[in-house]
Amino acid sequence: MFFKTIEDETYSDISIPSIFFDMFMPIASGDQVKIYLLAYREAYFCNGLKSGDLTNEVIASTLGISDKDVVEAWRFWENMGAIKIHHIDGKMLIEFLDIKADHMRSLIKDKKEGHQEGIGSTVDESASIEFVTMYNRIEDLAGRILTPNEKIDLLDASKKYNMSPQLVVEAFERSIADHGKIKSVNYIIGILRSWFDQSITNLDDLSQQDKLRQERQENYKAVFKALGFNRTATTGEKEAIDRWFYDYKMPMDLVLRACDKSINTSNPNIKYFDSIIRSWHSKGISTIEDLERDEEEFAKSKKNKTRHAQRPGTKASNLTKFHNFTQNISDKYSDDEINKLVRELNKNR
Repeated sequence: MFFKTIEDETYSDISIPSIFFDMFMPIASGDQVKIYLLAYREAYFCNGLKSGDLTNEVIASTLGISDKDVVEAWRFWENMGAIKIHHIDGKMLIEFLDIKADHMRSLIKDKKEGHQEGIGSTVDESASIEFVTMYNRIEDLAGRILTPNEKIDLLDASKKYNMSPQLVVEAFERSIADHGKIKSVNYIIGILRSWFDQSITNLDDLSQQDKLRQERQENYKAVFKALGFNRTATTGEKEAIDRWFYDYKMPMDLVLRACDKSINTSNPNIKYFDSIIRSWHSKGISTIEDLERDEEEFAKSKKNKTRHAQRPGTKASNLTKFHNFTQNISDKYSDDEINKLVRELNKNR
């Protein structure tokens, strides 16, 4: 075993990779940096065979913060990939990772992948810069400094829901546009969760969703205008109208043709028109031409039925049930029998 004896720690130097200041300092809060450096110094000298006596409680007392703040700071540093937390015999042990070596490995990996794809990039470094920019922009919008816990929660949410930093900022900007202020970080995380449920993970996805939402609003307005409804659509009505356009793939002119039938009903409602459009869909009608062809065939069919129902030379209004008697009935009955049969029928009416 080889080791170096440290005579006086007070005047000793501690080596910290400059990458710490480039990647972590802009993101971490002042207390988080202090906690890291105090503990890092202790771990550095413990490797020089000094028995460490620094604990989370001592750090909290030294910095004038709570024990909980210290533990949450360690969570932050673990999320950032700077340390690893171990729990042994009910105690929290902090392992400081070699951030320089890890960064170099990522650079080598990125260069290899970049060479294979014809590009070169440093993903981890650019990602860190993006998160720094994200925090700065959010603090500008909020008009205050984010707390360490808020930074951790936003970082966790962006990873959990696979959200880009730009999309996180967009959630804050929309909250201000809708409410005039940022309600809370938890409210923003709720927005991110909603976007995740809609498979939105970047600004392009959000833009497409905005276009679809705008298109749906225009559909509702067009249908309600055609029906003469001077109000907003209910949730159930929106679902029905969406079904016409996105499930049945009905064009607007065909839907408006259905709305024209409102003149035939005294109390038009969406359910009435939903039944009409559902019937058209079941028949395979998807264009105005299909509808006109179906109506023409229906008119011909109705005309043929009327023609077959009438005997030549006999008006439909003059027909009675006695016209159902066949012509050869006189061959089976005498005149007296026929008259008797008629009297019996009239008696039973």
